[in-house]
Amino acid sequence: MEISVQKKEKEVIVYLKGKIEFMQAETLKNELNKILDFQPSSVLIDMRDVTFFSSSGIGNLLQFQKKLVPVGATLKLINLNPKIKELFLGINLDRFLNIE
Repeated sequence: MEISVQKKEKEVIVYLKGKIEFMQAETLKNELNKILDFQPSSVLIDMRDVTFFSSSGIGNLLQFQKKLVPVGATLKLINLNPKIKELFLGINLDRFLNIE
């Protein structure tokens, strides 16, 4: 898994690449929590290069979303590959996260 972060004023774009498996989920969680220091108004997570996303990673996204809500920030998942988007929609994750 590779993570890169780009900050544009109050917007943060997170680029994920590779497999988000159980072992990488903790790293993902730590990197997402660092973003809170930027006090963003919106966070976009670009998942175009993600080939696998574990349930632990999904849990981390939901926890991160919960941390953004009280400070008025939004989270949007963008550019999901079709298989991951199908999985996320199949488990109704779009009820909790903004999936484009």
